[in-house]
Amino acid sequence: PGRLSGALERLRAELAPAECVLLSTCNRTELYVAGGDHTGDELIALLRRVHGDDGAAADDAHFEERRCGAAVAHLFRVAAGLE
Repeated sequence: PGRLSGALERLRAELAPAECVLLSTCNRTELYVAGGDHTGDELIALLRRVHGDDGAAADDAHFEERRCGAAVAHLFRVAAGLE
C-alpha cells in the first residue's frame, strides 16, 4: 500500500494538471489519464519510471492504449471484475 500511494503522488506531480487513476491488482497495473497532451509512449515511460522498471523487461510487458469511451468502459469492466 505504501508503494502504491507513493507512485500515485509521483504520477500526480508529473502529470499535473491532468487527472489520473492508477489501478493496481495482483496481475496488472493500469494508468488512466484525463487531460494533458501526453502520448501513449510518454505515459508508458512514466509508468515504468514510477514502477522502478528500467525497461529491461520490455519483452515481458504488455501495454494497451485506449481512448475516450473505450477507456472508460474498460475501467468499469475491470472495476466490476469482468476483465
